[in-house]
Amino acid sequence: MDIISFEPLAKTMAIDSITAYQKYISPSKGFSCSHRLLHGGDSYSNYVKTLLSEQKLHQANHP
Repeated sequence: MDIISFEPLAKTMAIDSITAYQKYISPSKGFSCSHRLLHGGDSYSNYVKTLLSEQKLHQANHP
C-alpha cells in the first residue's frame, strides 16, 4: 500500500500563509517585530518561514 505524504502540501500552505501575512497584514499593523528590533536579524515570521523551508515539519519545532 502506498503512503501519501501531506508534508509538501502542508509546508507550502504554511509558507504561503506566512508570506501573505508579511505582505498584507504585517505592514498595516503599524509596528515592527520587537525581537527583530532588539536583537537584529529575522523577524519571528521570517524565522519560521526559513525553518519550514529547511526542515521537515516534525523537526521544525525543535531548535
